[in-house]
Amino acid sequence: MTTEESLSPIDDRTRAAALAAWDAGRLLNQMRFQMVQAWLLPDKERASRVENLLESLVALLRQAAPSVESGDRLVRLLDDERENWHAAFGSSDHADALVAANKDLEIGSSSSRRTATVREEVIGSLLTPVNAVYRILRNAVASELPELQRQVVAFGEAFDQGLHPPAVFRDMPYGQPARELLGEATPLMSWTGSRPVCQEWHLPTASVESATEVPAGRWFTELAHHWTCIGLTGEPPTVESSGRNRNIRSIVASIDHQVRTALSRWRLKPHWDSEKSELRVGDAVVRHVPRRAKNLIQVLSAFEAKNWPNWIENPFPLRDPKLHETLRTLNDGLQLISFHADGAGEGVLWGWQESE
Repeated sequence: MTTEESLSPIDDRTRAAALAAWDAGRLLNQMRFQMVQAWLLPDKERASRVENLLESLVALLRQAAPSVESGDRLVRLLDDERENWHAAFGSSDHADALVAANKDLEIGSSSSRRTATVREEVIGSLLTPVNAVYRILRNAVASELPELQRQVVAFGEAFDQGLHPPAVFRDMPYGQPARELLGEATPLMSWTGSRPVCQEWHLPTASVESATEVPAGRWFTELAHHWTCIGLTGEPPTVESSGRNRNIRSIVASIDHQVRTALSRWRLKPHWDSEKSELRVGDAVVRHVPRRAKNLIQVLSAFEAKNWPNWIENPFPLRDPKLHETLRTLNDGLQLISFHADGAGEGVLWGWQESE
């Protein structure tokens, strides 16, 4: 039995859900990217982009959800957050928070503290409402989506951060004298119709569309980690495979294609949950194993430790007769997959039941 033969394709529904989860993860990160800039400038156009992204997320998360009920709950929550965002952006509380933050930055600029340190603290506090919305959406995804889809959403988020960094406020241009920003150019004035309340504008004055430089190597390391955790076949993207001299947009497009191809060929592997004494394939529990069944647990733990290759070395001493009896017991009532000795007494194989 080859490695390829020991892996079963996931069904079309799960594959479609995985691709939807990938796109949802990317959109979730893009939404935060747009929210941060819309809130800081403030920028009505970007605020509208946030609402459009939330609408797109509705369709994707419904497709990624395991049931109609889960999808409906996600839709209701996203609709609520879209209304909350619409009400918060442009409110008097939002304007007051901008004025207060600008004053804090003005005071901080005349102190002995580093500008970057002051900015991190002030902007971090100013973005509290944005981070709250994002956190609510992430918690909803975690509670409603199956483990596999959650992992793919997290993968999509981490990937998109290479193009749309979540701390985008660090890349935005800051501060101009208020007298140079009168009229429509003054962010707060053009938004509220009021005159600036300070002599200098210390908050961001313009937006950025995306990252311009290829992320550091740790970005590729994180992508490789997600790639392995999900169980995608083939080699994960690396600095070398993506091309050191290419721009970030071409690298992102190349990796996106690579991931989509891998997801379209995605194949499941079993998972032994020792805490629950459950053998799972995806979200299906295919076998409950009594905790007293030490020999069965020894076999399953050996496969889990090796990340489920199609063959592992016999976990029992060579020519120990308990192997065949253990596998017979393990296969009794087992769904979807089965276990077999390799015929030489040297190892154990797992494979998919022929009916599957």
